[in-house]
Amino acid sequence: MATVIGTQHNNAEFHGLAPKTHLLAIELTGSSISDILKTLNIAKQKKSDVINLSWELLFTSYPVRKAIDDIASNGRNGKGTIIVAAAGNTINEVPGLYRLASQPKVLAVNAVTVDGKIINKTQGDYIDISAPSFFNTFEVSNHGHFASNRVAGSSGATAVISGFATLLLSACPHLTRDAAFSYLLTSIRLAPKEKQQYLGVGVFSDRKFYENLHFCMKQ
Repeated sequence: MATVIGTQHNNAEFHGLAPKTHLLAIELTGSSISDILKTLNIAKQKKSDVINLSWELLFTSYPVRKAIDDIASNGRNGKGTIIVAAAGNTINEVPGLYRLASQPKVLAVNAVTVDGKIINKTQGDYIDISAPSFFNTFEVSNHGHFASNRVAGSSGATAVISGFATLLLSACPHLTRDAAFSYLLTSIRLAPKEKQQYLGVGVFSDRKFYENLHFCMKQ
């Protein structure tokens, strides 16, 4: 996920979305409530602007919901931290209400192909937006050779939206969380109503994003 967001624009074949970002890698050591609360607390203490949750949690406990609400509402000195979460990749019988990605102050991201086609069975009213998910990521060995890996599914799509959210706040740090969400959710190709259960409001468009970013920077 860090590759998608922060890879430097040097001679590598892959360019990160926000290469000047200072990334903080926080290890999630387990799936217990205490593990998740510890991870979120570290992000809060480090004053994170954007939190990328490229993992799925089917049941979100009350303490975790409260922690997410606190960071989303009070982070960034009261402007609100942007929390972006993966919508998941499969149909699950657990109601969307309980998923991590369905929490009211979280931006839920589903995955599509690079040409905007649905690639998984995840669906629900909680999905906010969708984004392309397939990327080649590269790591340089000690001998200067590239090794490639594939990032797929809603985890990859989540990193894409987190990267653009970071770029947005870098250019427009005055934005509140709600205002930033509005910019992201209008940077789309609108989805047909019958597909919004899968795609959210639409498929993310980098062209529309940069149009919105130009407008934001003039404010």
